[in-house]
Amino acid sequence: MSSKIGQDRSKQIAIVLSALFPGAGQLYNRETGKAAAFFIGNILLEIYLLPEGYWDIITGVTSGETSLTLNLYLRVLVLLVIRGAAVLDAERSARPRSDQLIKKSNSKSD
Repeated sequence: MSSKIGQDRSKQIAIVLSALFPGAGQLYNRETGKAAAFFIGNILLEIYLLPEGYWDIITGVTSGETSLTLNLYLRVLVLLVIRGAAVLDAERSARPRSDQLIKKSNSKSD
């Protein structure tokens, strides 16, 4: 794949990358500011909301040491919403440039 700046970006690749880790889809779309914001924001939220870590939660639940409380569900829900926002942003940013130009020309003619 060529590294032209004006090149179209694949929506599917941007979505998968952003779903795996918030900010990766934005980085693929060459939006480094948004990528940094999603990346750092996600890390900080995970540290703040899940200080025990995913592995401790999973092993604690299976061994009976950790209970699945409403508090834990809400913390995980917040993280999922952030990941969903990152995926939607990556998908919208990956739209082909021709679609963006059409929308701009249509809005100017209104």
